[in-house]
Amino acid sequence: KNADLGFVNLALNAICLLVFLVGGLYVLGELRETWLLQTNAEVFNRGIFHILIRYVSFAFVVALIYSIYEYFRQDFISEYFPEKHLDYVFDFLFYVSILIIVSSELINWMDIFGYNESYKLGLSILWGLYSLFLIVLGIARGKKHLRVGAISLFAVTLAKLFFYDIAELDTISKTVVFVSLGILLLIISFLYNKYKNLISGEENVRL
Repeated sequence: KNADLGFVNLALNAICLLVFLVGGLYVLGELRETWLLQTNAEVFNRGIFHILIRYVSFAFVVALIYSIYEYFRQDFISEYFPEKHLDYVFDFLFYVSILIIVSSELINWMDIFGYNESYKLGLSILWGLYSLFLIVLGIARGKKHLRVGAISLFAVTLAKLFFYDIAELDTISKTVVFVSLGILLLIISFLYNKYKNLISGEENVRL
C-alpha cells in the first residue's frame, strides 16, 4: 500500500511539474503583460507582485523537483526500475525543466526591458550556452546521455536558427548569433578532443 501511494504521489508530482511548465509559465507571462500594459488598471491593481509571483512559484517548483528526486531514491522505486533508467528519467525531467524555465525567464526580462523583438536571438544563444553547460557536466560526471542531449539541443538550436530565426534577423543579429554559436561549437570540439581519453575510458567501462 505504501508503494502504491508512493507511485501515486510521484505521478501527481510529475503531472504538477508538467502543468506548471506548460500552463503555469504561460499564465505568469500573461501577468507580466498585464503589468507592463496596465490592462484594466483602473479596475484591478496591477502591481509589482505580478512579476514577483513567478519567483514564489519557482520556489515551489524547486520543492517539487526535490520531492521527485527523493521519490526516485526510494527502495520501492528501484525494485521496479533499474537505477540507471531512473537516473536517465530524472536528468531528463530536471534539465529540461531548467531549460524551459530559464528560457521563460529570458523572455520575461527581455520583455520588461523592451527587447521583446530580440527574444529569438537571445534564445538561440541561451540554448547554445546551455548545450555547452550540459557537455561540460556530461564529461565531468561521466554521463553520456547528458552529452547526447546537449548535442541534440545544439542541433535543434542550429535548425531553429536556419529555418525559423534567420529570415527575421538583421545582418548584425545574424552575425552575433553565428559568431556566438561558432565559438560554442569550437569550445565543444576542444572539450571532446581534450577529454577524449576520459570519454573513451567511460565507454570501455560500460561495455
